[in-house]
Amino acid sequence: MVKLTVPVVRGDVSYSEIKIGPLANQAGSLRGLSLLALYNMNCDAMVTWLARVTEPKLKEAEMYAMNVADFTALSSAAVNFFAPSGSNAPAPENTAEP
Repeated sequence: MVKLTVPVVRGDVSYSEIKIGPLANQAGSLRGLSLLALYNMNCDAMVTWLARVTEPKLKEAEMYAMNVADFTALSSAAVNFFAPSGSNAPAPENTAEP
């Protein structure tokens, strides 16, 4: 969950908290995108991916107009989403012989 310093406003509704939703777990959400571009927080790639997976669903135009600090926080949350958690990371193998 990312708390925005400048809420996204749509008509009478204001969104001050954005989360990366369950669609992010589907490989299809990455269709046409480079993981490297997302890890590098490439603005266009990140906007495309976030428009597919955020809750509430943000529009691309809303993200391009977003406060830079808020967009950076949202992008950082996305990169952290891609990073393997400590429990899922494979343990290093000990290949040294005694």
